[in-house]
Amino acid sequence: MVVNYEDGILSSIAALRAYYGLSSSFEPDERLAKVLAEKKPEKIFLMLVDAMGANLIKKKLPADAFVNRNMLYKTETVFPPTTTAATTAILNGKAPNENAWLGWAMYFKEIDDTVIPFWNEGKYSGKQYPGFVEKAIPVTRMEKELNESGRCAKTLNPGFTEKDPHSLEEMIDRMIAISKDQET
Repeated sequence: MVVNYEDGILSSIAALRAYYGLSSSFEPDERLAKVLAEKKPEKIFLMLVDAMGANLIKKKLPADAFVNRNMLYKTETVFPPTTTAATTAILNGKAPNENAWLGWAMYFKEIDDTVIPFWNEGKYSGKQYPGFVEKAIPVTRMEKELNESGRCAKTLNPGFTEKDPHSLEEMIDRMIAISKDQET
Protein backbone atom coordinates (compact mmCIF):
# COMPACT_ATOMS: atom_id res chain seq x y z
CA MET A 1 0.00 0.00 0.00
CA VAL A 2 1.27 3.45 -0.93
CA VAL A 3 0.17 6.21 1.45
CA ASN A 4 -1.41 9.12 -0.43
CA TYR A 5 -2.26 11.92 1.97
CA GLU A 6 -2.61 14.47 -0.86
CA ASP A 7 -5.83 12.84 -2.07
CA GLY A 8 -6.78 11.17 1.18
CA ILE A 9 -9.12 11.59 4.08
CA LEU A 10 -6.62 13.86 5.83
CA SER A 11 -6.70 16.34 2.94
CA SER A 12 -10.51 16.15 2.99
CA ILE A 13 -10.52 16.92 6.71
CA ALA A 14 -8.01 19.70 6.05
CA ALA A 15 -10.51 21.23 3.58
CA LEU A 16 -13.27 21.07 6.20
CA ARG A 17 -10.95 22.54 8.84
CA ALA A 18 -9.98 25.37 6.49
CA TYR A 19 -13.65 26.04 5.71
CA TYR A 20 -14.25 26.54 9.43
CA GLY A 21 -11.05 28.53 10.00
CA LEU A 22 -9.13 25.78 11.77
CA SER A 23 -5.51 25.02 10.99
CA SER A 24 -4.16 21.77 9.59
CA SER A 25 -0.74 20.35 8.84
CA PHE A 26 -2.13 18.89 5.59
CA GLU A 27 -3.01 20.66 2.38
CA PRO A 28 -6.77 20.91 1.83
CA ASP A 29 -8.27 18.72 -0.86
CA GLU A 30 -8.88 21.18 -3.71
CA ARG A 31 -11.94 19.29 -4.97
CA LEU A 32 -13.73 19.47 -1.62
CA ALA A 33 -12.53 23.02 -0.95
CA LYS A 34 -14.05 24.08 -4.30
CA VAL A 35 -17.42 22.47 -3.45
CA LEU A 36 -17.43 24.15 -0.03
CA ALA A 37 -16.52 27.54 -1.52
CA GLU A 38 -19.23 27.29 -4.18
CA LYS A 39 -22.03 25.86 -2.02
CA LYS A 40 -21.17 27.63 1.27
CA PRO A 41 -23.16 25.11 3.33
CA GLU A 42 -24.42 26.16 6.76
CA LYS A 43 -24.50 22.59 8.00
CA ILE A 44 -22.22 19.76 7.00
CA PHE A 45 -22.70 16.09 7.78
CA LEU A 46 -19.70 13.83 7.44
CA MET A 47 -20.52 10.14 7.58
CA LEU A 48 -17.76 7.59 7.88
CA VAL A 49 -18.84 4.11 6.88
CA ASP A 50 -16.31 1.49 7.90
CA ALA A 51 -14.96 -0.75 5.11
CA MET A 52 -16.91 1.11 2.42
CA GLY A 53 -14.14 1.58 -0.12
CA ALA A 54 -14.75 2.87 -3.63
CA ASN A 55 -13.52 -0.37 -5.23
CA LEU A 56 -15.91 -2.44 -3.12
CA ILE A 57 -18.80 -0.10 -3.91
CA LYS A 58 -18.19 -0.36 -7.65
CA LYS A 59 -17.83 -4.15 -7.40
CA LYS A 60 -20.90 -4.79 -5.26
CA LEU A 61 -23.37 -2.13 -6.40
CA PRO A 62 -24.88 -1.58 -9.84
CA ALA A 63 -23.66 1.45 -11.77
CA ASP A 64 -27.02 3.18 -11.31
CA ALA A 65 -27.04 2.73 -7.49
CA PHE A 66 -27.46 5.97 -5.51
CA VAL A 67 -23.92 5.85 -4.11
CA ASN A 68 -22.33 5.27 -7.51
CA ARG A 69 -24.41 8.00 -9.16
CA ASN A 70 -23.48 10.53 -6.48
CA MET A 71 -19.81 9.75 -5.91
CA LEU A 72 -17.91 12.90 -6.82
CA TYR A 73 -14.47 11.35 -6.45
CA LYS A 74 -12.68 8.66 -4.49
CA THR A 75 -10.25 9.32 -1.69
CA GLU A 76 -7.64 7.22 0.07
CA THR A 77 -7.48 6.20 3.71
CA VAL A 78 -4.58 6.50 6.14
CA PHE A 79 -1.87 4.04 7.05
CA PRO A 80 -2.32 1.74 8.77
CA PRO A 81 -5.72 1.31 7.10
CA THR A 82 -7.56 0.32 10.27
CA THR A 83 -10.93 1.41 11.63
CA THR A 84 -9.29 3.04 14.64
CA ALA A 85 -6.59 4.84 12.65
CA ALA A 86 -8.98 6.17 9.99
CA THR A 87 -11.72 7.18 12.42
CA THR A 88 -9.33 9.02 14.72
CA ALA A 89 -7.66 10.75 11.76
CA ILE A 90 -11.06 12.04 10.69
CA LEU A 91 -11.97 13.11 14.23
CA ASN A 92 -8.80 15.12 14.79
CA GLY A 93 -7.22 15.74 11.38
CA LYS A 94 -3.90 14.13 12.25
CA ALA A 95 -2.14 11.10 10.76
CA PRO A 96 -2.02 7.90 12.80
CA ASN A 97 1.71 8.36 13.45
CA GLU A 98 0.86 11.74 15.01
CA ASN A 99 -2.10 10.70 17.16
CA ALA A 100 -0.92 7.12 17.98
CA TRP A 101 -4.39 5.58 17.60
CA LEU A 102 -3.24 2.75 15.37
CA GLY A 103 -5.42 -0.31 15.76
CA TRP A 104 -8.59 -1.74 17.24
CA ALA A 105 -6.66 -3.29 20.13
CA MET A 106 -3.40 -1.83 21.44
CA TYR A 107 -1.07 -2.97 24.20
CA PHE A 108 -0.35 -0.46 26.99
CA LYS A 109 2.69 -1.22 29.14
CA GLU A 110 1.43 1.07 31.94
CA ILE A 111 -1.46 -1.29 32.72
CA ASP A 112 -0.05 -4.45 31.12
CA ASP A 113 -3.18 -4.98 29.07
CA THR A 114 -4.34 -4.91 25.47
CA VAL A 115 -7.06 -2.28 25.29
CA ILE A 116 -9.74 -1.41 22.74
CA PRO A 117 -9.13 2.36 22.61
CA PHE A 118 -12.68 3.40 21.70
CA TRP A 119 -14.10 1.44 24.63
CA ASN A 120 -11.32 1.79 27.26
CA GLU A 121 -11.76 -1.95 27.78
CA GLY A 122 -9.27 -4.79 27.93
CA LYS A 123 -9.69 -6.90 24.82
CA TYR A 124 -8.93 -10.16 26.57
CA SER A 125 -9.28 -9.23 30.24
CA GLY A 126 -12.59 -7.38 29.88
CA LYS A 127 -11.34 -4.89 32.49
CA GLN A 128 -12.69 -1.37 32.26
CA TYR A 129 -10.26 1.57 32.16
CA PRO A 130 -12.49 4.67 32.16
CA GLY A 131 -10.69 7.59 30.51
CA PHE A 132 -7.36 5.75 30.36
CA VAL A 133 -6.74 5.88 26.61
CA GLU A 134 -7.72 9.56 26.38
CA LYS A 135 -5.04 10.30 29.02
CA ALA A 136 -2.43 7.93 27.60
CA ILE A 137 -2.76 9.12 23.98
CA PRO A 138 -4.88 12.29 24.05
CA VAL A 139 -6.68 13.47 20.94
CA THR A 140 -8.28 16.88 20.48
CA ARG A 141 -11.31 16.29 18.31
CA MET A 142 -12.39 18.77 15.67
CA GLU A 143 -15.84 18.71 17.28
CA LYS A 144 -14.35 20.22 20.46
CA GLU A 145 -12.37 22.81 18.48
CA LEU A 146 -15.49 23.89 16.61
CA ASN A 147 -17.62 24.09 19.75
CA GLU A 148 -14.90 26.12 21.52
CA SER A 149 -14.81 28.52 18.57
CA GLY A 150 -18.54 29.23 18.91
CA ARG A 151 -19.81 26.77 16.31
CA CYS A 152 -21.98 23.81 17.12
CA ALA A 153 -20.65 20.38 16.23
CA LYS A 154 -21.97 16.97 17.21
CA THR A 155 -20.76 13.41 16.83
CA LEU A 156 -22.98 10.37 16.46
CA ASN A 157 -21.45 6.97 17.08
CA PRO A 158 -23.09 3.75 15.93
CA GLY A 159 -24.34 1.62 18.79
CA PHE A 160 -21.39 1.89 21.19
CA THR A 161 -23.74 2.84 24.04
CA GLU A 162 -27.47 2.56 24.63
CA LYS A 163 -28.02 6.21 23.67
CA ASP A 164 -26.26 5.77 20.30
CA PRO A 165 -28.17 4.91 17.11
CA HIS A 166 -28.30 1.17 16.45
CA SER A 167 -29.26 1.15 12.77
CA LEU A 168 -28.65 3.21 9.64
CA GLU A 169 -32.29 4.33 9.74
CA GLU A 170 -31.93 5.55 13.32
CA MET A 171 -28.65 7.31 12.44
CA ILE A 172 -30.32 9.12 9.53
CA ASP A 173 -33.31 10.06 11.72
CA ARG A 174 -30.94 11.58 14.27
CA MET A 175 -29.08 13.45 11.54
CA ILE A 176 -32.36 14.88 10.25
CA ALA A 177 -33.32 15.96 13.78
CA ILE A 178 -29.92 17.60 14.24
CA SER A 179 -30.28 19.40 10.90
CA LYS A 180 -33.57 20.92 12.07
CA ASP A 181 -32.12 22.08 15.39
CA GLN A 182 -31.66 25.84 15.15
CA GLU A 183 -28.59 25.76 17.39
CA THR A 184 -26.54 23.47 15.12
